[in-house]
Amino acid sequence: MKEYELLRAEMMQYYSEINSTQNILYTSVAAILAFSFNISAETPTSPAPPFCFLLFLLPYMVVVPLFLACERKHKNVCKLGTYLCVFLEGNEFKWESRHYVCDDIPKNRKRDWKSYFMYYTILFVCSFISFLKLMEDSRLTWEIKVICTLLIIALFVFSYVFMKTNTFNYVVERNKMIKEWKRIKELEQSKTENISPASRNWHFDSSLNRYITY
Repeated sequence: MKEYELLRAEMMQYYSEINSTQNILYTSVAAILAFSFNISAETPTSPAPPFCFLLFLLPYMVVVPLFLACERKHKNVCKLGTYLCVFLEGNEFKWESRHYVCDDIPKNRKRDWKSYFMYYTILFVCSFISFLKLMEDSRLTWEIKVICTLLIIALFVFSYVFMKTNTFNYVVERNKMIKEWKRIKELEQSKTENISPASRNWHFDSSLNRYITY
């Protein structure tokens, strides 16, 4: 079916965009950390600038937006997949239906957290490096270090909660979307059944050599 092939191709495009976004994430974080280490490096002639530990928190500005972008794409993939499952899959195509059955196996649900582990790991590592650089700065008083440490912890916790709240729950949203698509399908079928033959629009299709309605 042409529609099935087009939608499957669109899903593959979303997967490709997700991989590209994650590659941008890795490259950007690596570049920011390299820049931060370079700026914060101390030499006998040039000490590190004050508050250089803040540079290691810049990856937050990359990780969180790209995380949200990937989540939107995951949602679009799920929406397309559930549409295929309800409207187009039948005897010939059952990939999405079987895929959902596979995902419902308890041991397969454990893999969900792994896809988000890298985001939290990056934020934790950057926060920890920032904390170490903060402790190394002898020009700051202990009062300032304690306050900055609390701010670093608060930033990490807030980001974690925010990302956790905006995480796309695949199983829950998938089941919800399937119910919505089925409801739409039932409404379309009920409307079609309620249309009387006399009120339908008929025209002769020469390729089929018969009258059809639409």
